[in-house]
Amino acid sequence: EKIINLFSWRMGTSYNFVADQFRLSNLNSSIRSKIGPSNIDLRMTHDFYEYDTNAKQRINKYRKSKEGYFLPRLTKVELSTTFQLSGKPFGISQASDTTNANTLKDSLNVSSSSLKNKNKKSSGTLWSTNFSIGYSLKQFDPSNPKKTFWLNTNSTINVTKNWKVGYSARFDLMNNELINHSFTIYRDLHCWELALNWTPSGYASGFYLRINVKSPTLRDLKIEKTGGARRIMSY
Repeated sequence: EKIINLFSWRMGTSYNFVADQFRLSNLNSSIRSKIGPSNIDLRMTHDFYEYDTNAKQRINKYRKSKEGYFLPRLTKVELSTTFQLSGKPFGISQASDTTNANTLKDSLNVSSSSLKNKNKKSSGTLWSTNFSIGYSLKQFDPSNPKKTFWLNTNSTINVTKNWKVGYSARFDLMNNELINHSFTIYRDLHCWELALNWTPSGYASGFYLRINVKSPTLRDLKIEKTGGARRIMSY
């Protein structure tokens, strides 16, 4: 026998008996499905009340069908999925872990102990690429819906035992635009470690260089250098 969990569905709302109006809160629901190596998450928000398009606001009147049943209005929906691909020196395998893996860029803001654990987990992997795809629709005002469709990708290549190169990018699939991207270089220096992040363009363009001691007790012993827009933002 084998049990397969196709999906899980959670819903929640509340009722405030002492409120003057809008006593019934929005209906929030989430559906998660795991078919194969990736997760699919669907989150929705429904409003039980009518919306006055002329006044551009909700009114304290339940939204119902002609038969008198509650007919909540969909105000927000988010759909996302993540998956990971990794390659070993002799062959390519698809990773079973579907959580959002941290990029080398994130390593600039985590402790040295976390970096050490990350290096242990990545042993034996030549390269890995993580993809996150998401779509969202917000229509709190039905006459002015807002849609977004994006793709995040994070790639890491273990050039040697001590050298790692990373690349991350975010794409706007709705307008076919590259929102931002960055490159990261990491070097294991035995008791020390070096991390360099370079963002070519955007509001956070520039570079950030850090050389620090791995030991958690000496984490304040480090050398930092910033340039470009990042230097202005750091003040």
